[in-house]
Amino acid sequence: MNTGFQYKQCPQCVNMAVINAGFCSRCGQQYSAPSTTFFNAPPPQFSSAAPVGQDIIQMPPGAYDPTLAIVLAAIFSGWIGMIINKQVIKGVVMLIGGVFFTLITGGLGIFVVYPLGLIDVILIANRLRRGEPVGQWQWF
Repeated sequence: MNTGFQYKQCPQCVNMAVINAGFCSRCGQQYSAPSTTFFNAPPPQFSSAAPVGQDIIQMPPGAYDPTLAIVLAAIFSGWIGMIINKQVIKGVVMLIGGVFFTLITGGLGIFVVYPLGLIDVILIANRLRRGEPVGQWQWF
């Protein structure tokens, strides 16, 4: 399938990028001059970050601001940050599961649920900010 776009290869990590990209979406390498190596279409991208058959969330690099998701996750818990990160079902399951787990452990479960959710929200939000594909149920 020819998309009509021209692509260049990152000199640092060999990631394929659209010719007018200012930096590599994988490693962050900034392109100083246009590349002289062009390809008509990118090779198939297989990423362990987003398993095949899963709904994928992806935004252009720099288009997503993770601040709100991280702040609300720190105040309330990770579930609301997951919802803001567009992992809605995962956030609802984390809310219900976290409440249940905290109740059956006599409140001690919060010491597992809260940090786990917050770390997940931070790492997933930063992947989205960098333009990486993220699965609906992907953790970290």
